Amino acid sequence: MDNVILRFLNKNNIFYQVIDHEPIFTMENTTEIPGLNLEQGAKSLLLRSKDMFMLIVIRGDKKLDSKKLKKLLQIKDLRFATPEEVKIIMKCEVGCCFPFGNLISVQMIVDKHLDENEIISFTPGVHTKSIKMKWSDYIKLMRPTLCDVSI
Repeated sequence: MDNVILRFLNKNNIFYQVIDHEPIFTMENTTEIPGLNLEQGAKSLLLRSKDMFMLIVIRGDKKLDSKKLKKLLQIKDLRFATPEEVKIIMKCEVGCCFPFGNLISVQMIVDKHLDENEIISFTPGVHTKSIKMKWSDYIKLMRPTLCDVSI
């Protein structure tokens, strides 16, 4: 599989596991896949404020608290990116956004509750694969801003 996420992980000598599965379209569907669970899931949400896109990554069993996020960013307008915007910015479909904002040059905020996991899982931009890797490796690679933006 030639994938920008896998190339990035390989280039940085990160150990990961690829899990092939039937197509899944929501984080909740991961419970149907052996070896995956909601708590470890890194749910990636592409959002748009008035003048910029941002990638918010939250734990799979949490929901985005847009009030907390708006307060944190000191903005009033915030919405989910449209399916067309997701295709343009992330080169993937809604439901398989990946947690690597640096690869698409967008601001990224990671919810601090993901820190409760030793292992995280996420899609590499396709509905039929998931990746599992160490949280510590993700933090080392991404150096994300960790904030409380979920409920």
